[in-house]
Amino acid sequence: MRRETFLIGEAFPAKDPVARFVTVLAMINNDWLRTIRAMNPAPDDDGQGTRLLFTRQQLAYYHEATKALVHFHEQEPVAAFIEALDASARARYEAVMSPGEELASWLRTHRNVTFHYPKDERELAKAVGDAANVAGTITVGDTNATVRFGFADEAAVQLAGPFEDELVKALSGARIALGQFVFAAVTAYMRSLAPGVVRTEESNGS
Repeated sequence: MRRETFLIGEAFPAKDPVARFVTVLAMINNDWLRTIRAMNPAPDDDGQGTRLLFTRQQLAYYHEATKALVHFHEQEPVAAFIEALDASARARYEAVMSPGEELASWLRTHRNVTFHYPKDERELAKAVGDAANVAGTITVGDTNATVRFGFADEAAVQLAGPFEDELVKALSGARIALGQFVFAAVTAYMRSLAPGVVRTEESNGS
C-alpha cells in the first residue's frame, strides 16, 4: 500500500488547466470504482434491483466521462498532455472514446432516464406498456426501508430499451480502459511535479 500526501494547492494549482483535467479524471475514477463495489450487495439485500441501478449509473457515468474528455481535449494544454503520455495510455484513451462516439445517442438516453425521472406521458406510457407481460412484484418487510417495488424496475429497464449484449460488451471494455487511462494519466501528472511537493508513505497493511 502506498499513500501520497500533498497540499492540494501546490500539487493542483487552480489556474492550471491540466491540473483541473486530472482532478476531474480522479472524480470519474472514484465514482466508477465505488459504483462497481456497490454492485455486489450482501446475499439478503435487493441484489437484482441494486445491480440494475448501478448498471444504469455506470452507463450514465461513462457517457458523462466521455463528454468531459471531449471538452477538456479541446484545450491545447490538455491535448498536449494526453499526446505526451506513453503509447499504452494513449491507446486506452482511444479505447475509451471509440464506443462513445458510436453509441452516443443510446448512451444519452440511458443517462437521461437514470438521472432524470420520466415526465413525458408518451415515454412513460410506452415503458409501462412494454413491460405489460412481465411479472411485477412488490415486496414488503417489517419496515418502510425494506419495501421494494420490483414492477418499477421492470418499467425502468424499458425506458431506454434492452441492454443488447454487443453494446454491453463494447462498453464493458471501454469502462475498463477508462480506469486504466485515468490511473496512467494521474500517475504521469504526479511524477511531473517538482521534488518535495508529494510525500510518499509505504505501508505493509499491518
